[in-house]
Amino acid sequence: MNTKQDYNKLLLFLYKELVEEKKDGVSPKTVVQEFQDWAPERINEAYVYLRDNHFLRSISLPSSYNGVFDFWIQELYPYAIKLVEDELESKKQEKLRNMLNQYPWEPIKLIKKDENRALFLDASIGEDIIFIADTKIAIKEGNIIERSLGNGLVEKYLVLDKDLTSEKDGIPSHYKIKVRKT
Repeated sequence: MNTKQDYNKLLLFLYKELVEEKKDGVSPKTVVQEFQDWAPERINEAYVYLRDNHFLRSISLPSSYNGVFDFWIQELYPYAIKLVEDELESKKQEKLRNMLNQYPWEPIKLIKKDENRALFLDASIGEDIIFIADTKIAIKEGNIIERSLGNGLVEKYLVLDKDLTSEKDGIPSHYKIKVRKT
């Protein structure tokens, strides 16, 4: 394991403790319990990296706990939280892509006539169903989806119905869109 992987694992653990579980802080005892197979020096290096690079706010004490620096990690800075959340979202999207690999993922253009704009996304295109992993956008009936073919032609699909599926059983949230070729 290298240092980057170590501090990423520690950062993810701190995110779960401080952000998801809303704990008041994290002590070295909690970190040692979580990373039992890590030597104290390994924990110290990951902690110092996160502290010195301003990922977290903590209080350091002059003592130690089983060879690990004595600290009280109070919070993660917003940058660190965004970094973790972006990585978690990226992993969810990758998982969805792997699950829906029946049809290859390819670039599409979503034309939102009511807003007079177009968005460029990746989609998995079936016969009359299109899957889109990006759930931060709003897709409406009547939108048009364009797909460029290798021969230079463009296929157009009319959005008939859309189903925004929330994350469930490890399957990330996604759109399942019923379409008709136009």
